[in-house]
Amino acid sequence: IITEKPSVAKDFAKALACSFSASDQAYKSRDGEITIVHCVGHLFNLQQPDFYDERFKHWNQLPIIPQQFAYDVNPQTKDVAKNVIQHIKNHKNDDILIATDADREGEIIARECLLASRISDYSKIKRFWVSQALTPEVILEGIKNSKPSYQYDDIAEQGFARQKADWLVGMNFTRFMTNMSGVLLTAGRVQTAILSAINNTRNIFNLVSLEAQLASLESELKELDKLIEKLEGLPAVDAAAFAGIDGVSFGSGLTL
Repeated sequence: IITEKPSVAKDFAKALACSFSASDQAYKSRDGEITIVHCVGHLFNLQQPDFYDERFKHWNQLPIIPQQFAYDVNPQTKDVAKNVIQHIKNHKNDDILIATDADREGEIIARECLLASRISDYSKIKRFWVSQALTPEVILEGIKNSKPSYQYDDIAEQGFARQKADWLVGMNFTRFMTNMSGVLLTAGRVQTAILSAINNTRNIFNLVSLEAQLASLESELKELDKLIEKLEGLPAVDAAAFAGIDGVSFGSGLTL
């Protein structure tokens, strides 16, 4: 069972009568039939621009659009990542239950771990999808009603697409705005939308004309259309994105 955070692993352990094994760094049932491990959010990050090309160390080299995204282990959670991956590999022929949060983010947190573990057969992997408080009764019912992981493939694809979009918008627009202004300015898919809403509210109070607001919006949409055109045709995330993980030093030099 793969959970997203320590507290959830503890809730599952309580519901399934498992105790923590310090030697295994996991919760285990007495008969050894159940193993519960936890992540701590994302255990992997998308690589920095200069991983793809040395010229991207210079911020004036734009746009940055990798043809195949690659991942590196999050330095702050490398020990947790190593533990989770090892347990998944040990149980690759057993039933695996994804019990990360019931949303796109939770889905890709688990999928990243499966990809990094080189899992190719998903036929015995199921998805626990519950948004209620995790009482023992809710957990047992959720396990009973768990569904094959392939039924959540669309959610995983949406999550990976959002992750790529966040990276592309953040890396490209932060550098572009900084280059143009000469001052460090950050941009992000969510951050920019929130700031835009704040700016629109300010415009209302300052009685900025509707024509001026529409002109500004039209300009922003044109830039977004250009970026979307370049994103079309990018390949989906697969095991190749984690090729540098598992005994090969790369990026920050971390190895598993």
